[in-house]
Amino acid sequence: MRTSYLLKNGCVLSMDARIGQYKRADVLIQDSLIMAIQPDLDIPDAEIIDASSMIIMPGLVDTHRHVWESLVKTAGTNWSLPVYLQNLYYGAMGSKLRPQDSYIANLLGSLEALNAGVTTVLDWSMPYSLTTRMN
Repeated sequence: MRTSYLLKNGCVLSMDARIGQYKRADVLIQDSLIMAIQPDLDIPDAEIIDASSMIIMPGLVDTHRHVWESLVKTAGTNWSLPVYLQNLYYGAMGSKLRPQDSYIANLLGSLEALNAGVTTVLDWSMPYSLTTRMN
C-alpha cells in the first residue's frame, strides 16, 4: 500500500533552478519520494498536511554535531574548554554513560535535529574506549 502525503499551500524553496520557487504550492510525497511540486494538486487518497503558514524546503545538513550531548547540553555554559573537557569527557559524565544511555542520548539528539529541520548529521562522538583509556 502506497503512503501519500500532500503538503498544501506552503511557500516552496526548492533550491533547484529547474523546479523554481513558489510563494504558494503543494508538494506530493509518495513512499518518501517527492513526486510533484505545483499549485493546487488534487490527490484524493493522500493525507493532507496544511502547510499554509510554513516554508517547505530541503532538509538542512549539520556537519558538526555532538548528538550524544543532548543529555547535557546546558551543562557547563560558563566553563572554560579545559574544565568542559574534564567534566564531560575525561572521567566524568561522558565516560560513565551506559549503552542504553548513549542510545537515548543519540535518539533525543537526532529528534532535536530533525525538529530543527536538520535531516543529515555528521556526528562527532568520542569513542568510549578512548575516553576510558584517558581516565
